[in-house]
Amino acid sequence: MRKWTDDERRVLSALYSDTDINEICRILERSSSSIYSQANLLGLKRSEEYMKMLLNKEAIRLRKLNNGTKFQPGNVPWNKGVKGYIGANKTSFKKGHKPKNTRQVGDTRIDGKDMFLMVKVADNEWIRKEILIWEEAYGKVPKGCVVRVKDPRKNKYDINNLMLITKSQNLKLNTVHRFPEELKKTIVALTKLKKTIRKNGTK
Repeated sequence: MRKWTDDERRVLSALYSDTDINEICRILERSSSSIYSQANLLGLKRSEEYMKMLLNKEAIRLRKLNNGTKFQPGNVPWNKGVKGYIGANKTSFKKGHKPKNTRQVGDTRIDGKDMFLMVKVADNEWIRKEILIWEEAYGKVPKGCVVRVKDPRKNKYDINNLMLITKSQNLKLNTVHRFPEELKKTIVALTKLKKTIRKNGTK
């Protein structure tokens, strides 16, 4: 079993109280059992706020599981007394007909909490503008990879400000981004060290 380093213990100590176990596993590249075992040795505990959040999430999940598919007493089925197939009425759209407000190919819209600019490329198909720019320059994004903006402060639709990275690398960048600056540096340094160790180990 790989020994824990001091840097790993510092990262674990900083994250353990209120960070999801899956994120900790991804950052430290260790199993959940290894994380829990080391946390126990270090005497680390989950924060009270984090435990309340977990309990609330579980309570919500159980309520949805119990009520989501259950037919409530007193409810009347929408098709009670109706037999056979219900065909289209005179207000139904005919096959191939498109509403007047249908967006055209090339139209754009803002989507998602991160306010991505989406471009319509076909019926029922939208793509983020930065991905479209990348694919026009270099071809289809390979499976398992994503297009990411290098510096959000600059023009994110400039091809020179875009880069292609793996989903794993992107996940780590997104995870590290929300932590304090000092912890970010430790995590990044730890990741570089692990890459160097793996590289030297394959020689």
